[in-house]
Amino acid sequence: MISVIKATLFGLIAGLVGCYRGLTVAGGSKGVGTAVNETLVLCVVALFAVNVVLTTIPPIVVTAQELVPRGAAVGSGIVMGLAWAAGSVGVLVTGGAADLVGPRTATLATMPVIVGAIFLAGRLTAPRATEA
Repeated sequence: MISVIKATLFGLIAGLVGCYRGLTVAGGSKGVGTAVNETLVLCVVALFAVNVVLTTIPPIVVTAQELVPRGAAVGSGIVMGLAWAAGSVGVLVTGGAADLVGPRTATLATMPVIVGAIFLAGRLTAPRATEA
């Protein structure tokens, strides 16, 4: 089921970005070429971000439930809140940086943070079961 949701969301994002850039293009054939290039970059970044969110949220919630077995709902809620808060701050910082240095440079500058977070999340180990 999640694959159907992801495919639908990816198609919607790619279609909306392409339509928006196509409807706001100016500058003749050179402007169309630039808009196509910008559309491709925006789609790749947006689809990567959406894929990271849709792929990492379920394992994070499951890990939170395993870490706090008696308060699974509370652990899941806290982790989800922290994940959304961190994502919001990341978007704010990247947007501010994009205004200062340009979107491509800002995106490239924030990629090490994303890769580092993915690496750290991969290093998490499940808690060992204790014998009673």
